[in-house]
Amino acid sequence: MDAAVGYLLDAQAAPEDTALRERIEAWLDETPEHRQAWTQARKAWAVLGDVERAQRAPSSTATVLPFTPRARSQPTYRRVMASLGALAASVALALAISPSLLLRLSADYATGTGQLRDVQLPDGTRVTLGARSAIDVDLTGNERRVRLVAGEAWFDVARDPAHPFVVASGRTETRVLGTAFEVRSSREQTQVGVARGHVRVSASGNSEDLLPGDRVLVDNASGAMREDKVPVASLAGWRDGYLFAENATVGEVVEEMRRYDKGWIVLADKALAARRITGLYDARRPAAALAAIVEPAGGSITRVTPYLTIIRAR
Repeated sequence: MDAAVGYLLDAQAAPEDTALRERIEAWLDETPEHRQAWTQARKAWAVLGDVERAQRAPSSTATVLPFTPRARSQPTYRRVMASLGALAASVALALAISPSLLLRLSADYATGTGQLRDVQLPDGTRVTLGARSAIDVDLTGNERRVRLVAGEAWFDVARDPAHPFVVASGRTETRVLGTAFEVRSSREQTQVGVARGHVRVSASGNSEDLLPGDRVLVDNASGAMREDKVPVASLAGWRDGYLFAENATVGEVVEEMRRYDKGWIVLADKALAARRITGLYDARRPAAALAAIVEPAGGSITRVTPYLTIIRAR
């Protein structure tokens, strides 16, 4: 969706750019998901443009933004942005309600946007959930099992050698007896970092033993692991409202920030998303944090409405 909105704005700014049109056509042909995202983004244009003309257009061109619309019906940049803001408001409302509701229906413990929650499990284990995070808990068997459904969680595990404590996140499992550690799940990877004790992380036949200060990053698709060292004090900084990024991509950090902002954050530049940054960001102030993440990396931020933020390269 981010790329679709970016192309939408580019096309609105340069409706006669044939090279841009070719890039958009090539992007649309890559996957059905691109066409779906493009159709959704075009709704903002259709609201303001000549809807009748768009509806009469042949199906072969219906998914392509009009590059030479009649002057009387061409929306201005401000009107397009305002319409995107209105669309974003409805999207943000859906994001605020639907995912949170789904998490609460599918998990034993869950949080909403920007919310932290402390939970004490029946075995005495203490858990802190990050924003838009959820866990399922099963303490009835020979193992104490927790599934990280979404987001991130910090575990301070009550010691019980007869009942190992296992946290599952996708294909990654973290097995402990008694320790303090965090598990963070994103679309591309799962991170496990240890503050106290000893854990074993396994995924797709690979495994790593971690001690305090060790962190492992697991590729969610392949199960490949990469271990590194981190200051123990930097682990789970989100419990105090901070996000710590070390050689992370802008896209990865913006994805984290989406869990703290009630609106729709669009990162509309792949090259910018791939740039790497290191820093400590205050997630309690999402607008300031986004500026600190994006601007040093060569990006700019347009806050269209409280419900829509667009990030692009300068």
